[in-house]
Amino acid sequence: MNRSTLRMITLLARKSQMYIGAAFKHKYNISVAEQPFFMALQKCEGATQEELTEMVCVDKAVTTRVVKTLEEKGFLIREKDMKDRRQNRIYPTPMTRELETAVQKELLTFNDAVTRGISKEELEIVQKALAKMEANLAALLSGKNAKNEILSTEGKGDTSDDE
Repeated sequence: MNRSTLRMITLLARKSQMYIGAAFKHKYNISVAEQPFFMALQKCEGATQEELTEMVCVDKAVTTRVVKTLEEKGFLIREKDMKDRRQNRIYPTPMTRELETAVQKELLTFNDAVTRGISKEELEIVQKALAKMEANLAALLSGKNAKNEILSTEGKGDTSDDE
């Protein structure tokens, strides 16, 4: 894989976080770390913290901190699961529901601005390629092909990159 591809993805992610972080902090009092959880709550009302961790692809400690801050800000409530008292179910508050449309609109507007000048066909190609890359990375992270991938790249020269 071309190193510049991953570098560009990293730069896009960082710059997107900078933009979203600044816009959402001032308008909605939602940090860049909280935004994915805020959106996940809209789709999976009543999810557990473990389920949110999987949806947002972060570790449990991050989820714990973010859920706590969103609860303190009044964006979510935690209720004990009736079947498993060790689990908390997480629900959006009325304030979260009021902001949902505005936040979604802001994200769509941002997406439109970032993809301006790119045809629908080009975007489909990019999305398919990124989906394949994500699947490859998921396989590596799960350990499936990790040993084979490492062995197949040994002796091909240094292709490592910090990004």
